[in-house]
Amino acid sequence: METPYLMGHVLHLVIETAELCRNKRAVTADTALMFSRVFGNTAQFWLSLQQKMDIWEATHDAKRLERIEKAQPLERAR
Repeated sequence: METPYLMGHVLHLVIETAELCRNKRAVTADTALMFSRVFGNTAQFWLSLQQKMDIWEATHDAKRLERIEKAQPLERAR
């Protein structure tokens, strides 16, 4: 790999990681696959963390929670 290409790749990964840490970006399938290669775990691990964060945010935001709580179960067909 050429140095400029490698530096660009590393810089992109650093920027993406910083944005994730500041909650400015979500973990995508692509990011999860990259992180799994870098850190030696699975893409599912990273996507699961994102799902947990999404659920936590939804249940800790008053407006979103109000909308969620309006949902009612469907009646069962007889």
